[in-house]
Amino acid sequence: MKRFQLAVRPLILSLFLLFSAGCRLPSAGPTEAAAIQISTVEALLENIGPGANLQLEPGYYNLSTYVQQLQQAGTLEDWNLAHPHVQLQPVVDGVQVEIYNADGLTIAGASPYRADAHLVIDPRYGNVLTFCDCSGLLLENLTLGHTETGTCIGDVLSFYGDCSGRLRNLDLYGCGVWGISIFDGAVSLSLEDTLIRDCYSGPYFISAVQSGKIAFSDCQFIGSQRAGFINWDICGCDVEFTSCAFGAGESAARLDRLANYQNCVWTP
Repeated sequence: MKRFQLAVRPLILSLFLLFSAGCRLPSAGPTEAAAIQISTVEALLENIGPGANLQLEPGYYNLSTYVQQLQQAGTLEDWNLAHPHVQLQPVVDGVQVEIYNADGLTIAGASPYRADAHLVIDPRYGNVLTFCDCSGLLLENLTLGHTETGTCIGDVLSFYGDCSGRLRNLDLYGCGVWGISIFDGAVSLSLEDTLIRDCYSGPYFISAVQSGKIAFSDCQFIGSQRAGFINWDICGCDVEFTSCAFGAGESAARLDRLANYQNCVWTP
């Protein structure tokens, strides 16, 4: 017994000194945000913000329908004032959704089948979703596009400023001019197992990205009129494609010697 008492005394003394000095034992790290189940456009827009984990139930989500209700009620401006992380911004033929400083945001389909959660907008001159200075994003298990096909100047997904995150198991389709556009800032984005199809100009547009890396892996680019475009004259980032498949219109991308292609499949 004496040996036991002698052995534990130093431990008790150390703990006493630790707490007497105002120290605390390490606490558990931050827990993952609880999932918020989403079944309406209103719920989706209301809950967008830093750290939100939004799980979309299977369904067809036309963002423009809810926006039109706000416009008809004359409350669109008040809505924007009350939502600092989401702005409903007018474009030529409607309104687009812009998301600001929503670090750690997750928007995902609750089902693993990307066709089950379908997000669209009506205006062809607007982006389906725009992200500005958002880090730690996760978008997955979603289909996104415009309700009308044909000539368009809006993109499907657009990223501005310092953005980072993962895009997984997405279907991005036209009439967006580009399936995904990335501009400015320091960017770290990975696109995995994603289909970009039938866009008016091409699958991707990358310009004025100052630094960082954009990585496409196991992606498929089909049905667009031409290849994606990377403006290397004003880009300082790395762009790589791993195990990606390029359709007939998109295969001209292999002429871009500055991008890194590994195990990609081209269409003659």
